[in-house]
Amino acid sequence: MTSKISSNLTEQAGLYPIQDAAYYVGTSVRTLRYWFYGDTNHAPVRKASIDGEYQFLNFYDLIEAIAIKELRTQGRFAEKVVSLQRIRAAIDFVRQTWGIEYPFSKRNKVGSDGYNLHIKLDGKNHPVQITGKNKKQQSIEFIGLDYINWIDFDDVTNQARRYIHPEMFNDKRIILNPQKLMGEPFVEDAPISAPTLYRAFLAEGSEKAVSRYFNVDMRVVSASIKYCERLKLAA
Repeated sequence: MTSKISSNLTEQAGLYPIQDAAYYVGTSVRTLRYWFYGDTNHAPVRKASIDGEYQFLNFYDLIEAIAIKELRTQGRFAEKVVSLQRIRAAIDFVRQTWGIEYPFSKRNKVGSDGYNLHIKLDGKNHPVQITGKNKKQQSIEFIGLDYINWIDFDDVTNQARRYIHPEMFNDKRIILNPQKLMGEPFVEDAPISAPTLYRAFLAEGSEKAVSRYFNVDMRVVSASIKYCERLKLAA
């Protein structure tokens, strides 16, 4: 079976095997697969952009997953975890109402009151509720999810164009940009991806050897290693 791309954005948005995507999001492959592909008894929370025998996510899917993870585990109302059913309903409602395929990947403010989800669309003055009985009714101002603070948006499409990891590693930022280094994360301005440097470190056992071989600063190598080790712990 060949892969069928359900969105013409894929070429611009990168491709991530489900295993790599789970690693970058900081969750398990099983969890991410459930969110995007469902199982025999449950529909996916949102359908992956790419259909086919091989499971891939694009960059926008990746950002959606980061937002879903925050809603499930790290949000302001973490003691009141938002159900996957409500997240699915919110995504479907936004798509059907405003034609927005990737609500968490556009320059929109999205948040939760601990039960229902709300959205403030880019350019609009007031937020609206997008789940529950009062859908599409104006809602009170709310504190949005944190992940959006780490996204750079395209000024024309208002779509996410790169994701900046919120943590600093050796005072350096880690960037995910689908237009650079095959979409793999990298230390800002570094010519080699963090996973490539990390794999080289595991093979060589020496940061200095990796730095010398790739002709990159030792701090870049060290930051890449710390980032990849951090993701291993998070997944």
